[in-house]
Amino acid sequence: MKIYIYLAIAVIICILIAIGLSSIFTATFKVANEMQYYEVRNDSAKVQIHTHMPIDSVELLLGHPQKYHTYSVAGSEYHTYEYLYPGSSKDYDLKLEFKDSKLISVEQK
Repeated sequence: MKIYIYLAIAVIICILIAIGLSSIFTATFKVANEMQYYEVRNDSAKVQIHTHMPIDSVELLLGHPQKYHTYSVAGSEYHTYEYLYPGSSKDYDLKLEFKDSKLISVEQK
């Protein structure tokens, strides 16, 4: 009789572990499917950036922006980076939006 109780407990634990792993993998695949890749130009070459990319990595690839704006909404911190390429007469050539230090949108003119 005791062996059936131990066996039932082991099965329940295995089911709980499987449910937990399934939710972790589902969340990871959801983020991967939501990623969008962009090819943008910096001063000397074209580089590839993607959504969910950390703000520090973007700065390493593109350098510091000519204009930036930081604000907070509902506990989240937002950053707007604007890059102007040499010889351009536009307000900005590349506009990046970050939420909690992760890239969420790219606008190229």
